[in-house]
Amino acid sequence: LVALAGLLVLLAYYLLVWSAVGRDPAPGPIVVRYDPPPGLSPAGMRYLLRMGFDQTAFAVAMLSLAVKRYLTIKHDGAGYTLVRNPGNNADLAPDEQVLAGHLFESEQQIDLSPANYQVVQAAIKATKESLRAAAENIYFVTNRKYVAPGLVLSTLALLEAILSLPAQQSEVSAFMSVWLAGWSVGVFILSRMAVAAWHSLKHGVKSDYSTTSILGAILITLFGLPFWAGEVVGLGLLVRNGSAWLALLLAFLVGTNVLFHYLLKVRTLAGRALLDQVEGFRKYFLEDERAPMQRLSEPAIPPELFEEHLPYAVALGVESAWSARFAAALAEAGKPDYGPDWSVGSDWGSLGPARFATTVGSGLTSAGASASSAPGSSYGG
Repeated sequence: LVALAGLLVLLAYYLLVWSAVGRDPAPGPIVVRYDPPPGLSPAGMRYLLRMGFDQTAFAVAMLSLAVKRYLTIKHDGAGYTLVRNPGNNADLAPDEQVLAGHLFESEQQIDLSPANYQVVQAAIKATKESLRAAAENIYFVTNRKYVAPGLVLSTLALLEAILSLPAQQSEVSAFMSVWLAGWSVGVFILSRMAVAAWHSLKHGVKSDYSTTSILGAILITLFGLPFWAGEVVGLGLLVRNGSAWLALLLAFLVGTNVLFHYLLKVRTLAGRALLDQVEGFRKYFLEDERAPMQRLSEPAIPPELFEEHLPYAVALGVESAWSARFAAALAEAGKPDYGPDWSVGSDWGSLGPARFATTVGSGLTSAGASASSAPGSSYGG
């Protein structure tokens, strides 16, 4: 009864808060756009879509620097190296200026490897802060302040439930509850990564923490198995201690806080209007979402346009569709010998446009994640 009362109080609080501040404005009409919204960088577009920063945002910022010829991406099969092109002062977005300044502060090239994790970490942190300053509280609000009271209510509900148990049970239950609370967060993150990986493999669309490689999906699943087993064992020990209701309460408390952490993020009116433009731009990339007459009236896709829009396609997760359209345009124009001069060692000829775009997008995402971790760390591994 104590557990149920505490959970009901928490749910009532979050539902009231969500009803008051957590509802997105209604979307407007979506019109196909042939260009991104003015002033919105590829990383900024990704940040707007996710209402937060992820490794793909960092990857598309690097890719955008490359297609603007600010740097060259070198891939030797084992890793990526970014080389600053001398004398090229391309028109960079604010977040790209911040990224470039940190990556090439002291050297003219940098390997995306754990050996340079301090530089990469600083670059990611600065880029994230630049994107946050440009978007948060302007295009969306996270409403994080409303999660803190929810955590306090959860803690009080858990403590009341533990104190209602006999003394010997309450000591063991208290320890297991604290341990499981932290463990469950890690299990949730791993579950999210595994689901994203298999979803990406099925649909061929990359999302946060995901890969289109079946090996990557299998590896992240195998990596998560001990953690999921630990969650089950921990809950089992809690139940065995005579605290079945406490185990259920803990699971629901953690799940409720995680759920509303995401649900309380809300777009502003300006953010909704900008997102409508982004959705219109996304329709341009997808062949099956455009009317046949609309496709016929669209301009051709020269290499310059393909490169200019490629970082945006990766940010939207539609790089495969965009590359397939470009490959068809190349074949129609009789230009099979095109290759991007901003990417060295990419095996464009063997991969082709479609596989190249997917490979470079997921490769930079993975390289950035690995390079931001200290050598020997579990995440880097």
